[in-house]
Amino acid sequence: MIASREDGSWHIETIGYKGAGPQRAKDFFESFFRAVSRIKDGASRIAIALPSQFHLGLPQRAAQYGVAWLRIGDAFPEVEIWLVDCATSRVTRSSWNSWLITN
Repeated sequence: MIASREDGSWHIETIGYKGAGPQRAKDFFESFFRAVSRIKDGASRIAIALPSQFHLGLPQRAAQYGVAWLRIGDAFPEVEIWLVDCATSRVTRSSWNSWLITN
């Protein structure tokens, strides 16, 4: 999906929340590769939009990969992670690397 506002456009990849941990991991990594593939289409701002429940597992996932997680964030600074709470219509935006550093 491409969303546009006055300050530019965003290429957004979205995934749903599944109960099984292995399926969540698979969906997350597939969405990452779909998101960064948008760079070839000229994307300069990319978001991976996830259900807000992902905030529970993202710090552990980032810690598991450690320096590799940081290197991905450094290689793709245009990628943000957005947590979406449909009940409150709230979107919390964060950089990729912030999940290892501050969360």
